[in-house]
Amino acid sequence: MANQDHAGKRAVRDIGAGTVAGVCQILSVYPFDTIKTRLQTAIPGQRFDGAFACAKTTVRNEGFRGLYKGMAFPFFGISVINTWIFMVNGQAKRFLRNSNNGSPLNLAQLCGCGAFTGLSRTIITTPLELVKTQLQVQYGWKGDKVLYKGPFDFTKAVLREYGLKGMYRGLGATIMRDVPAVCGWFGGYEGGKKMFASLGVPNAIATPLAGSVGGISFWLACIAQDTVKSVIQTTPLNKKAPSIGEATKIVLSRGGPRALFRGLGTSLVRAIPAGGITFIAYEYAGKMFDNLLHL
Repeated sequence: MANQDHAGKRAVRDIGAGTVAGVCQILSVYPFDTIKTRLQTAIPGQRFDGAFACAKTTVRNEGFRGLYKGMAFPFFGISVINTWIFMVNGQAKRFLRNSNNGSPLNLAQLCGCGAFTGLSRTIITTPLELVKTQLQVQYGWKGDKVLYKGPFDFTKAVLREYGLKGMYRGLGATIMRDVPAVCGWFGGYEGGKKMFASLGVPNAIATPLAGSVGGISFWLACIAQDTVKSVIQTTPLNKKAPSIGEATKIVLSRGGPRALFRGLGTSLVRAIPAGGITFIAYEYAGKMFDNLLHL
């Protein structure tokens, strides 16, 4: 009974700290995500010449609110995702540690826990990413047709026309992205922490630095898959979504292999503060919950 009570408290701790981390993350870096998605899906030369031009043109035509387009749903969603991944990853690590008689996990095992966590989160990320990306490419410029008033209007339209299955457009591509991405995220963070600790870097500095390493690892592991996923999920709903192979050909036709990595610079710039903020928020919120729950 005592063990069950402790496990329940650990789960509450992971959920609470993950929620705090998610809110901090999305407030700090969402505009970078909008720019990334627009760069990935725009036909070269048609709208933007680069990340700065994308940001400048978006603000000029839509105001600063344009950079936060579609944020309401992800604001809720990112909190749910972070709650989920920190909880699942924490439980996976505890399961492996118990299986190893309490021995510390090596980096390969930690990466494995991250990969499993990435696979598990696709049930949440697929519909959330569909809502976010569809709204992000609804430019709202003069002459552009606005199809959806916001995330809830879009979700209602999809469920009405296509049912729950419609919300999972791009599931295969999301799995291809999230498994290596979250493996890189947690693996980079855990590896970074060990490296900085061995160098004698204080924990208060090592945590955000390791978080940034995790954020960079996340995008290096998945930017090509993310570009393909964006093409699939931004296809108008009244058109058949391309397969992963067809979407890859579309991307390659827009600029060769380099087109697969469009938006990488923006993603890496975003990853440095996002990773640092997320993990330091998680660690400090975790300590707060440890004290509240007497763990």
